[in-house]
Order: sequence, then structure tokens, then C-alpha cells
Amino acid sequence: MFRICSVADMSLRADAGGEAIPLQARRLLRYARSDSIRGVCNRAFRILLSLLVFLLTACAPWTAPTPTDSGIEGQVFIGPTCPVVQAGTECPDQPYQAVLTVNSLNGQKVTGFQSDEEGRFRVALAPGEYILHPESPEGMPLPFAAEQAFTVLPGQFTHIVVTYDSGIR
Repeated sequence: MFRICSVADMSLRADAGGEAIPLQARRLLRYARSDSIRGVCNRAFRILLSLLVFLLTACAPWTAPTPTDSGIEGQVFIGPTCPVVQAGTECPDQPYQAVLTVNSLNGQKVTGFQSDEEGRFRVALAPGEYILHPESPEGMPLPFAAEQAFTVLPGQFTHIVVTYDSGIR
């Protein structure tokens, strides 16, 4: 093997057999060796990078695509909305724009959504059993609506009506 020296070293060096190697040859050998080392390092880096990308994609959690032909649909209401309800006077519940969360039976959040201004919603879900959790405004006990368990069947939208209690009595 050759003994490589710095470019600044102007003296001659000897190879393993004791023969002198001119300065220009030493420079060429030094660059040739560094290029081949760089080539090996670049190839190793590319292989490691490819392996890392493969492992990250292979280990990523797989999620099934959400079907578009099943889920829940319905409307959200709030009531009563009249300060004093009198006999013979109607005071129907009113549509309510609300934030709702769909959880799995073990309590993990599946999705969250908001009903529109008319209280209507339609959300695609995979067939299965879920719990609908109506959210109350942050830091407020009212309005309040109870959770509802429901089942989504393949190819169907389950109809749900959510009624919030306004707290008006």
C-alpha cells in the first residue's frame, strides 16, 4: 500500500517496496483514493437513505380509506328557546350549529365535525359501532347534549338527531 502525504510535502516518498514515488504521482494517488472513498461513502449514504425511506413507509400505520357510501347524517337542535313556555303556545326546538365528535367504543377519537347553520350534518364512516359525543362550548356546562351510541351498516347512512338542552326553564 502507498504511503500518502500532504500536497505541501515536496519530498519523495517510497511505496511498500521501497521505490520512490514522484510528487505528481503521489498527488494523483491521493486524489484517486479520496475520490474512490467519496464514491463508496456516497453509495453507502444512498443505500442507507433508501433503506430509511423504505423502513419509514413500511412501518407507517396503515389506515383503511373512508368509504363514501356509509356513515351518519342528521340534524342538531336546541331547546327550549322560549323564556317561559305557556300552555297552548308553541316553542319548537331550533336548529343549532354544534361541534360533534365521533369516538370508537373504546373512546378513541375517530373524527370531529361541525354541523351547518341549519344543524345538518353528513359524515362518511366505515361500518362499525361508534359513540357520538356532542361538545358543549368550552368552559360552559350549557347547552348540553347526551352521548349517543350508534351503528353504521355497510352502504347506509345512519340517521341521528341530537338535541341540546339550552337550560332555559
